[in-house]
Amino acid sequence: MDRLEKKLETKARFVRIDINTESGRNIRERYEIEFVPAILVFDEKGVELWRQTGVQPDSVSITRLINN
Repeated sequence: MDRLEKKLETKARFVRIDINTESGRNIRERYEIEFVPAILVFDEKGVELWRQTGVQPDSVSITRLINN
């Protein structure tokens, strides 16, 4: 994830959430995240475009999505 974050730092903002905190649990519930790690990609309006949970991030798909 760190490499992907560096590669896309000018095009995307990455936010890491600790699901063991109160705010993390609230986010987990709001977005109905059942498995971690969870990667959610949103557009500039906050609309969810893509989701991957329970496995390491698919950096190729995320890069393509953000670069389009």
